[in-house]
Amino acid sequence: MVMSLDLSGLKATVLGGDERETETLRLLQQQGAVVDAYGCPPSAEKVLGRPQANSVRAALDGAAIVICPIPYPAADGSLYAPQSKEKVYLSVDDLSTLAPGAVLITGVATDVMRTAETTLDFQLREYEHDNDLMILRASAIAEGAAAVAIQHSPVTIHRSSIVLTGFGRTGVALGSLLVAMHARVTVIARNPVARAIAYQMGMESYSFEHLNDVIKNADMIFNTAPALLFTRQVLAHIPEDTVLIDMSAPPGGVDRDAASDLGVHFVWARGLGGVAPRTVAQSQWIGITRLLQAAGIQA
Repeated sequence: MVMSLDLSGLKATVLGGDERETETLRLLQQQGAVVDAYGCPPSAEKVLGRPQANSVRAALDGAAIVICPIPYPAADGSLYAPQSKEKVYLSVDDLSTLAPGAVLITGVATDVMRTAETTLDFQLREYEHDNDLMILRASAIAEGAAAVAIQHSPVTIHRSSIVLTGFGRTGVALGSLLVAMHARVTVIARNPVARAIAYQMGMESYSFEHLNDVIKNADMIFNTAPALLFTRQVLAHIPEDTVLIDMSAPPGGVDRDAASDLGVHFVWARGLGGVAPRTVAQSQWIGITRLLQAAGIQA
């Protein structure tokens, strides 16, 4: 069920992202918004009925609503925009063209967004830490991670020895899926409660002190923890045929240079929610609707 808002006549701009953002454009349009886009996938132009804006500034000019991707911005501040020909950056000058009282919704705000909010007339809202929204999209992310493993591993998930580092919202969904696929899953987590939950779900569980010993026998490793866990010293314990899939946000949980030097089969799997764009976009729409209502746009 898609939650409704009356956005009639309001300009709504979507920046960057993947097919989820195309679906978000469609949902905004269904609520009566006049939509624009920059840095979105080519599929966005079918929704728009015309080419995307030729610059960030043009896309933002007069916008009352701006939607940016959930995946974390890169270290250089660029938005997640894997299908854009150019990197997508926001500047304070660009944001100054927004309509008075505009609402900018993003997964995690960049420094530029935070600086601009202190001097310009717009509201900044983040939904990366909206627990129920993140749980709603966790299943799609877990399925995407499994698809990456199937593509990159020489063995099946079924009966494989899999190490899962981190056991938050995404880790729980992924662990449940892997167990259902009859993998032998070992969870590495700091929180003893998380380790107890993993054990109750049919997984082995250990603290991070045991990481080096556990990964020696792994066929696949999934990292969901937002910290640099896989240093050169840790990577040296990973077997040659093991695939290491890092699902964490920038700057990531793996020393990528060391992984390359050591010949570790490493995949940085960003934007996994995009594997089921309609499902994930509709769950994100729940969060977008809630934030717009909180900002004064009522259903």
